[in-house]
Amino acid sequence: MLNPILSNDPTLVPTSSSPAEPGNNIVINAIAQLASDRLFGGMYTPEGYYGTIIAQLAHHGASTNDALSAAQAALRQVNQERESLSGVNLDEEATNLITYQRAFEAAARVVTVTSDILSTIVNLGR
Repeated sequence: MLNPILSNDPTLVPTSSSPAEPGNNIVINAIAQLASDRLFGGMYTPEGYYGTIIAQLAHHGASTNDALSAAQAALRQVNQERESLSGVNLDEEATNLITYQRAFEAAARVVTVTSDILSTIVNLGR
């Protein structure tokens, strides 16, 4: 961040390498040279190095988002499979319940009729 005092009065920035030579711009030229100097491993300028880091971060971010999307799709598929295996059809269960209830009623009726027949047979024999 630029010092507000220097932004209000740029003449305060020391641009000369010697105080006795106010027109000397050696310091400014050295600063300007830094922008094109290949300081980072002899391959990158500061701007190029920063751009490379940003590109790598963007690549990692995109691949992470892709991996997250794939994991979420797999999770949805597994959940659907689990629900399909353990799912209960309420209509089918109600039909089965009515069928079993009717079968129980029929069996109970058979027992009742058999009991009545046995009672009648016993009473006839007396």
